[in-house]
Amino acid sequence: MFLSTESISIFSSIWRSILMNGRNFIIEIAICTVLFLLSFIPLLGIIFSALSFLVSSYFAGVSNFDFSVERYYKYSTSLRWYAAHRLHVMGQGIVYMLFFWIPIIGWVLIPIWSTIASTIHYCKIAEGNK
Repeated sequence: MFLSTESISIFSSIWRSILMNGRNFIIEIAICTVLFLLSFIPLLGIIFSALSFLVSSYFAGVSNFDFSVERYYKYSTSLRWYAAHRLHVMGQGIVYMLFFWIPIIGWVLIPIWSTIASTIHYCKIAEGNK
């Protein structure tokens, strides 16, 4: 069996996804673990809990935006794109996380809505950069 260009593209897309999601998972778990341990400090715990929510929101936004970004940027370039548009990514993630707290409706609809919203948001950012 010969590999076609489509199957090579699929394999490269899978590899990129494994790299991106593995990297994001390790970084998010490391940061949230430290913030969790710091949240046991009296009075400062509220701040560290909020920071943990923001970190999780950022990485949720990255995963939503990655559907659009992966079409135009390679792995290392997409990391720079996320860093340059950090507030857009985090804002998208915050909306995702808040809607995800709504039982059943949020669990079923928000993954679809957030993917559509992040694609539209990405297109507006890309048009603004032209």
